[in-house]
Amino acid sequence: MIISGVTLASLNWSDIRNQRFQLSSGVKETVLGAFFFGVFWNISEVISEAIGWLLTTLFVKIGIILFLLLFSFIIKRELDLSNATTKTKCMVVLMGIIEAGAIAIVNYGLTIGDAILITPIASALSIVTITLAIIFLKDKVTKLQGLGIITAIAGIIVTAF
Repeated sequence: MIISGVTLASLNWSDIRNQRFQLSSGVKETVLGAFFFGVFWNISEVISEAIGWLLTTLFVKIGIILFLLLFSFIIKRELDLSNATTKTKCMVVLMGIIEAGAIAIVNYGLTIGDAILITPIASALSIVTITLAIIFLKDKVTKLQGLGIITAIAGIIVTAF
């Protein structure tokens, strides 16, 4: 259900009707990210049970910082916020705190529950993301994409039970 929903939501169906196959922007990267998250949550459960959720979260955040520094060096792109407004800088800090909190809470959940139950529930973040994107970013969703989103969400819910 989840894969079917993602497929419906991510393909540009008008291009397919015109005999051109093209994924919506960012889909390839998101599929790769979803794969890495699948690996991440399984490894995170093992590590959280061995050393605790707090140390796991701390090491993950250090790893993320090191990865971003290395990645920015490899692609020759600076990490620079000097041109950003104070409001933007505050939002970046706030988002970092929210993201770290979310990872810490899920890691804690992994120490007291099983990944097979915890991760589908954590995947429900898509419900929040989609809702907020429609409300605040005024993103437009076609009927077919809406059906795909609903199917993916239903798959997440079914997996949780």
